[in-house]
Parts: sequence; structure tokens; C-alpha cells
Amino acid sequence: MDSLFFDILKDVVAEYGTEILEEPDRLAQFLEDRLPADRETDIFRVTFALHSLIRSGWTVKTELHGAKRGLFVKKLSDDLAFTGSSSEDFLDTLDKLLKQDKIPDKSEAVVARGGNLRNIEGGIANSPRTTSLRRKYFYNGTVLLAAFAVIILLLFQISRQRNPVSNEFRIAFFTPVSGEATQSGHRQLKAAQLAVERVNKQGGVRGYKLKIVGFDVPENPAKAAEKAEEIMRDKSLLVMITSLSGESAKKLAELSDRLEIPLLLSSAELTGDVANDSEGKPYLYTFRISSLPGETARLMAYYAVKGMKARKIALLWDENDKYSYEACEALRLWLSRYGRRAAIDISYTGKDSDCTLALKTVKARGADTLLLPGNTKKTAEMLSQLQAVGFDGNVLGMNFPESGLENSGENSVQSCWLNRISQSDPQVMSVMNDYKKLYNEVCPPEETENILLVYDSVNWAAAALYKAPGYRGEAVRHGLLSTRNLALAHATLTTDPRSHGPLGKACALVKAFGVKGIFQRRISLKTGL
Repeated sequence: MDSLFFDILKDVVAEYGTEILEEPDRLAQFLEDRLPADRETDIFRVTFALHSLIRSGWTVKTELHGAKRGLFVKKLSDDLAFTGSSSEDFLDTLDKLLKQDKIPDKSEAVVARGGNLRNIEGGIANSPRTTSLRRKYFYNGTVLLAAFAVIILLLFQISRQRNPVSNEFRIAFFTPVSGEATQSGHRQLKAAQLAVERVNKQGGVRGYKLKIVGFDVPENPAKAAEKAEEIMRDKSLLVMITSLSGESAKKLAELSDRLEIPLLLSSAELTGDVANDSEGKPYLYTFRISSLPGETARLMAYYAVKGMKARKIALLWDENDKYSYEACEALRLWLSRYGRRAAIDISYTGKDSDCTLALKTVKARGADTLLLPGNTKKTAEMLSQLQAVGFDGNVLGMNFPESGLENSGENSVQSCWLNRISQSDPQVMSVMNDYKKLYNEVCPPEETENILLVYDSVNWAAAALYKAPGYRGEAVRHGLLSTRNLALAHATLTTDPRSHGPLGKACALVKAFGVKGIFQRRISLKTGL
């Protein structure tokens, strides 16, 4: 740990007391405010090390010597891959921080002795031995009022307390199950129930059965939030999950913070303005299972430069699509950090003439790699058109399901895709087979992603309830926030405490040959290429 990081950490501990070390999530927020943006990795490393020690029984009163020190060194090495020396250095740093807050020893303490205490004029004889009755009644009345205030506060807290009932942990699931989205909403509700069946078959959560309660919500965002607030007056509902996106998801996130009830966003279409508040920070009680466009774009840039050895890169993005715009902005940044830049940067509006002209430009300028950021509806058509204009370079896109390739035509170019979920991933196929067996229904391929994200959101909520220290929203929130290496059907999940989203979650690498997409493996920045 360098001197700058240590000095700032020392200042935070001096200001808030050593107890702040027992709250790594709050500590991370204070450090983020004081340190440069490029120190995020250091912050994450320190706070997760503290999480690991706390789980091992460490507190600020624990002595970091003897047998316990050896236990902590082993824990850091096993959980966070610290080397022996780096574990020792971290514990030495922790010891220094704890010692700075201790009371001085006797040699430095102030001792009462003649000559160093101020004389009281007139002595004790002049001090009143009793208090007047009026003042005495005033003090007694104040104490009584304070006691009543504490009792009322406790009763208020008890009334807000959420508790399991009928030996069940209940989860509210908000999704449209009427109107145009009827079929999709019902399939997602079935996927949530499938996850519940699996959890309960394995013994439930800490002796409780898991129960999903589905609710239809209006399309209007304000009305959706109003209905959700009315539903959540039921104190037996401990967690909220929704497949909504856009403004509706944002309204529920605001409601989640106000009611202090954890909310999981299972939608794949989330953008930064929905997942974060007006200051760009995540809502305190809201978590998302999908990566934002910029997070996927970082992996795309890395794979294009390191995996595909791209030299002359072309960016082609939809200026009318917010997801595509955010992904493209991040791509420019990460390409430059990996030593490349987009030689050709073209947007289109979705018109046929726009796409054709853009693709001809990509071919004419000699690009060897074409990147397609975002979830554009024109992707299948563009793949076919690339063949027509004679483009023979590499194509790398994101979030284009294998089922979409059927619309690209037999003569479309070969391409690679970084998808959240691959329909041909064996683990995904296993869940879809269970879905078919339970409901005697074959789910349409285009619904696979939505179903898997809902399914895994329920499993994530169950894991958080299992490790949470209580049933209140704050307790469950900490369970979600401390998620680490949770094996889900579509990926392994670790929560990033800075964004309340997945940290470095892997994408499914799919290679497409004509109308057929073949799942290769899951890749991430951590696992490499």
C-alpha cells in the first residue's frame, strides 16, 4: 500500500473512528470521494480484504498477533489470492490504523495532582447541594418525555419490521402479465417459480421455504410505482424483483430506496441513467444482474485488440439507440487504453440507405475489423449486406442471440458475438430443459435471455437471504452487497460495491457461421482469452 493511499485511509479512520473498518462498504464510499478515479482497484482490494477478515471473526478489538494472525493470513491468501508477504503487509497496515486511535499510555496521560488543577473560588462550600423543585420537575419531565420518544421510535421501527410468515421467505416479482407483454410476462413468472422449486427441493433457505408472489404492473411508470408501493405494505414481502426496464425500473429503484426494501433488476436492457441516480451513483437498495453497456464494451475492446489482433477498426452504431450510444462511448475510451483507436466511426439512423452507405464506407476505407456495439434491430440485415458489399474482415458484436442469425441469410459473413447468455451454453440448456419438463412447454429461443436472468435473480435473492444477518431491508441489502463468486446458471456473480452490478462478469463468446451460432466458452478480463 503506497503512502498516498495509506495517508488518506489514516485520515478517514481518524475522522470516523476505527469502527469504520468494520463497515467496508461505507469505507469504500469515503475513499472514492478522496482518491483519484484510477485507484478503484486498490479501494476494491482493501474493502474486500476487510470483508474477508470480518467473516473470519475479526473486529477492531481483535489483536493481530499470534495464532489469529496466521489464520487471517491464510484467509486472505485463500479468499483473495494474496501472497504471504502482501497478507502480512496488509495486517501490519491495519495494526497501525488501529493503534492511532488508542488512548495514550500512563506516561502521556494527564494525572490530577497539586498545581495542575484550577482552583474553584470559594471551595465546595459555596456549591449548591440541592436543586430547586421547579428545576427538578423540569429535569424529570424532560427525562420522561425522552423515554416516551424512545418508546414511540421503537414501536415505529417494529411496525416497519419485515418478517417471514408461515415459514416462508416471500419475494415480490413485478412484471407485465397483461396486454402485449402477456406471454413474455407469464414465462418470466414461470422461470421465477422454477428457481423457487429448485431452492426448496434443496432444503429452502435456513429452514424457510422460498415463495415467489407475482404481480401485474401497469405500463405507465408512475402508476407502476404507485401499485408496487401499495403491494409492499405487506410486511411479509422481503425482496422485490422486476423485469421492467427504462423509466418504470427507475421509478421502482427510487421506491426501493424510500421504503428501504432491496430491489433486483433482471432486465438485460438497462442503461446507466436507469440504474443510477442523478449524481451517477447506484441507488442504495437497488442491484442489477446484467452488465451496463460500458462494462460489456470494455471486454469487447479487449477481445478485439488482444484476441482478434485488430489493426484498423471501424465502429458502426445506432444513434437512435441509447444502449448503442453508451456502448460506443465506452468503446472509444477502452480502445485508446489498449493502444488502438477507431479509424472509422460511423453512426446510422436505422434507414436502409443509411446502413448500406455506412457499410460501403467501411469496406472502401479498408477496415479489417468491424465492431457493432449495442442491441440494434438492424444487425441481422447488416450481416447480410456486408456480404453484398464484399467485406471480408472480422465482425465482432454484442448481445445478438443465435436465433437472430436465422434472419441474416445463408450468405451472411462469419462473425463473433459477446452475449450475456448463449442459447447453446450447456448450463443454459439444462435450465431450459427443466422449464420444459415442469411446464410441458417449449420456450421460444428469443425468450431464453429474459427467462435465465429472472431465474438467476431469484437464486441471487435466495443466496442473499441465506447469508443476511436478519430480515430487515438493510440486512438483506448487505447480503446482496457481499455476494462473491456465486455460481448461477448463466455466469458466476460477484457484486461490485461501487456500482451494485456484476463485477467483471463473463460474456458468452459465440461464433456464427451463416445462420448457425456455436457457443465457444465464457470469457472475462479476469479469465483472459
